[in-house]
Amino acid sequence: MGCLSELLREQSPALLISVRCAAEAREAVAGGAHILDAKDPDAGPLGRSSVEARSQIAALGAPARVVTAALGELRDDEDPQDFTPEAGVALYKLGLSGWGARCGWETRATAWQKRLAAAGAQLAPVAYADAKAAEAPPPGSVLRHAAVHRCPVVLVDTYVKKGTGLRSLLSESELRAFVRDAHAEGILVALAGSLGIEDVAAVLELGADVVAVRGAACRGSRRDASVERERVQTLASIVESFSSRIRRRA
Repeated sequence: MGCLSELLREQSPALLISVRCAAEAREAVAGGAHILDAKDPDAGPLGRSSVEARSQIAALGAPARVVTAALGELRDDEDPQDFTPEAGVALYKLGLSGWGARCGWETRATAWQKRLAAAGAQLAPVAYADAKAAEAPPPGSVLRHAAVHRCPVVLVDTYVKKGTGLRSLLSESELRAFVRDAHAEGILVALAGSLGIEDVAAVLELGADVVAVRGAACRGSRRDASVERERVQTLASIVESFSSRIRRRA
């Protein structure tokens, strides 16, 4: 199982591509993705893939690439003990929509964290940039929870996928401050949310450890289309160019 922190010591920042199946995973690998993320884009912003899809994607990622997966949104009618983490998936992302005005999400998220840890996996809580639309806790609350419970990664994403992108919902100064505060706590930050190819360089400048995309890697920039290796190659080249520039500065 790949370790995200180990990967980022060698490749920082990293490019994460969300894929729905083994065929898309192969395209992402061929295009140079560093992280494969199992997700069903038809089932919401963090749509949970089938067990079969997660297992196949994990197998394709090993051993060179980290594999992550979407758990969907936190539900009060699901017991984490009933979930069996797949071998080879290092990190699971958990959305918090609907919990902005409700108590108890912290306890439930911690229960998920403990369940995953028992299988050698980790939890990444998701901070929605459009928290009001998602009826989710604000990003600062999610980051505080991650710091207290030592979550290794926080994902900043958008809940509404056909609406405004990340960079329009949060200002550059807000995103920089979030990344700075997370890094001060030893937490890695993945930035996502309807990012286009033209957004990647700007997001990298904000200090993101991981740039996470789906639509930008798909035919016609449509998240419901298929991942194409040529588009992944374009994204990977932007990330590599940025990394090379940073190395020259060091």
